[in-house]
Amino acid sequence: MIVGRSESDLLERTMMTTPTTAEIGHGSKQPTVVEVDGFLMPGIADRHVHVGLADPGAILAGGVTAVRDLAWPAADIFPLAEASEVPTFTGPLIRAAGP
Repeated sequence: MIVGRSESDLLERTMMTTPTTAEIGHGSKQPTVVEVDGFLMPGIADRHVHVGLADPGAILAGGVTAVRDLAWPAADIFPLAEASEVPTFTGPLIRAAGP
């Protein structure tokens, strides 16, 4: 907490500066409008993960929009990385290291 400011002061200021909608492009000409309840931040890329240890949807929900998986078994990670290229995938974009 910042000295001299109450939690409600900080919350009120945050609410005044937080956008309520945003346009997000997915490589198409038509942007997607997203309702935001809280902060809108740029995506975070985590370049050292083992995707098989977590649910991809949980990774995305945590704000991580792209990952580089290091050394998960090729038979498991490469199909998942390919699936992450599809817009309906419910997880981050996955790049995989391997042979």
